[in-house]
Amino acid sequence: MVSQVASLAPTRQCSLLERLDDGEFLRRFLVLTVDIGAIRERLNHRWDRRKEQVWEHLERSLGRRLHGDEACERISETAFVVGLMRATRMGSVVVASHALQDTLHFFLGAALVQDINISEVVALRAGALNCRALDREEIRKAAASWVEGEVEGQALIGEPPKFSPTISLMTVSGQPIDVMIAVQRIEKLEANRQAAMRASPHITDARTGERFSNKGRLALDAADIAAIDTAVLGLARQAWEAEPELGSIMTPISFHTLSRTGARGKLLNQAGIIADESRRHMLAEIIDVTPGTPAGRICDAVAMTQAFSRGVFIEAHDPVPLKAALSSCRVLGLTFDASDWTEQQAAPLARKLRSFVETGKHLARSLVAHGLPSPSLIALCAAAGLSHAAASVKPNSDVVHINGREAAAH
Repeated sequence: MVSQVASLAPTRQCSLLERLDDGEFLRRFLVLTVDIGAIRERLNHRWDRRKEQVWEHLERSLGRRLHGDEACERISETAFVVGLMRATRMGSVVVASHALQDTLHFFLGAALVQDINISEVVALRAGALNCRALDREEIRKAAASWVEGEVEGQALIGEPPKFSPTISLMTVSGQPIDVMIAVQRIEKLEANRQAAMRASPHITDARTGERFSNKGRLALDAADIAAIDTAVLGLARQAWEAEPELGSIMTPISFHTLSRTGARGKLLNQAGIIADESRRHMLAEIIDVTPGTPAGRICDAVAMTQAFSRGVFIEAHDPVPLKAALSSCRVLGLTFDASDWTEQQAAPLARKLRSFVETGKHLARSLVAHGLPSPSLIALCAAAGLSHAAASVKPNSDVVHINGREAAAH
């Protein structure tokens, strides 16, 4: 695995390098150097004019992926050092690789594996970093998930995000609500492996802790639904930036929000979507499509959503009314939300799923059921003929602080 040992002398003293003097830091963190020498070489005589832009881009790309005690610093004209502490070594390598790929692609128009130059810091001696280059196969696997979200058939999915922050909102009618996401694992049934994640909205009445059903959410004002969409999209973005090794995240967005120009613009602006990153990480799920909606309006919403996502799914308990739209626009699949069902309703749920498959299989390649009330019902989905399924889970954080108010997750 070790291809070389390099000594990299820092150009300036910085807090991260000072922390490296403590041997405990190297034991707790994976410390990597990320080198942009390929950009300097390609830019040639333009490097001096553009190097500060390159530095700023890579620093920003690394910075928005860091969390907790992690840190990064520029240490030479082409190198940054970054200290990462993820659940797995691959998770840390993925963070560094994705940040470098993002920068390579922005300035060179491509992110070739041979240009991904990452080394592991093994020691700091006499003011110099002793490094060894990562094995090219390790880099190749980490780099693959930047576009594909998977590595050789196995999704880069570890533990769900450790934190699912609460966003506190006030509805138009003055009702305080709390919005979280519960991260579900979507399983590809035929291959018996995890294929992606889903950011499942978890909406509660802040005063009682009672959870909103889908019917209750749809009874809210359109402005409230748009605010919930913005919160969920922002939380999903936090998840993919904090832990890119999770792979793709399916994120629901209401058709009511997408079809209103002002609401859609506010959604994208406030959620801070960065198109290049969302195209790599986000699978959009358009929900709340009312039966009888003109096919042209649905296709317009799909086209707009495809501009900032890897692909689009449409929620449809009954796919028949979508036949005209699905023949005119390209979607990845159809989804069935089972979150309002209970485990005791397994028999009627099975009948609904079989009906969903019978009509949906002629209209879309992937048929996904999510929000199942029990993991044991995943076998029911396989028997019904669905391609993917995900069981309902609770948010991963008990209490967090956002918007200046403590909010409990129930």
